[in-house]
Amino acid sequence: PSDARVADLERIKWNELKQSWGKSAADWNHVRRALSAFLTVLIGDKFSPFRRRIIQAIPTANEVGSVGSGNSGRSFPEILAGAEEDDPGGWLRASWVCRVR
Repeated sequence: PSDARVADLERIKWNELKQSWGKSAADWNHVRRALSAFLTVLIGDKFSPFRRRIIQAIPTANEVGSVGSGNSGRSFPEILAGAEEDDPGGWLRASWVCRVR
């Protein structure tokens, strides 16, 4: 959503989002790592209580083999079209599956 804030990351039900992820475990773990790095840079402190709450709330996925991203040929707008306006987890999922190859 256009009014999303970093603080909204605390509202995401990370366990539910992981269950509905639909992509590889590696993709999920990439999101977790990227979000960790983003929050560290934004806040300027990797030990920030806010950052630690968010990262601790995000479960890791067990990576077994490689399955690819499953988004070949799909553009960023096409993927975002599948995200619902009132679902911050959906927007996060849609934006992170678009990795540059």
